[in-house]
Amino acid sequence: MNRKAFFDLETTGIGKGALGTFTDPVGIYSVGYKLGNNKATSMFGKTDIPMEDGARHIAKMGENARGIAGAQMTEKAMLQQFVTQLKDSGVEELVGFNIHNYDSPLLEKRMRHLGLSAEADYVKNIKHTDVMHMVKSSMDHALSGYEGQIDWEYGAGKVPRGLSLEAVARGLGIRTDTAHAAATDVEMTQKVHDIASNGDEFIKRFNVSEWAKATDELFISKERRQRGLPSEYTGEGPIPEESFH
Repeated sequence: MNRKAFFDLETTGIGKGALGTFTDPVGIYSVGYKLGNNKATSMFGKTDIPMEDGARHIAKMGENARGIAGAQMTEKAMLQQFVTQLKDSGVEELVGFNIHNYDSPLLEKRMRHLGLSAEADYVKNIKHTDVMHMVKSSMDHALSGYEGQIDWEYGAGKVPRGLSLEAVARGLGIRTDTAHAAATDVEMTQKVHDIASNGDEFIKRFNVSEWAKATDELFISKERRQRGLPSEYTGEGPIPEESFH
């Protein structure tokens, strides 16, 4: 039997320099994972990589702030312990959201940088399943009747803003009030995964209006945080003019 582990990383940013993602150093300060029917767990480690502006807000949120303040391990020890847990549990597949573009390559890169070559080889050589790819296929069908109405969120040929984990979860009626903490994002990812595993069930449950509203709210909130503004704007009424200055 193929043993899966759902996982998620909380990081110091995206490290996007002039040459692309991870051009600049990115640290991992939390790993969330779930094995079998166990409850998802978060680990925290002290990283020496400074926070990027866009990541600072997430790091200050409840569980993240408490975990960072109380971290007893280094980042290296945290990642080593994470892989030990995977090996001891016989994990053969890692599952997450947008892991092909972000979590998986960053995890391997960071472990090699920290001298954890054996752990990096293990992670590289097991199967990785990206729930975002599963979702994209189902959403193409769910949104097929909305051409021209949702180009801003899901235009052809774009990296759709509406493919964030939180927006998709809200479209499926999954609670997201504690998003952006590793363990809760892992639980959310598994719920989305279980629905997306059945394309017909996904299409049946997907609420386009809720998804589009969530996408707008999340994008505006992110834009405001990147400009150093409060992120309280909820998407109701006109977009505050300062969001785009």
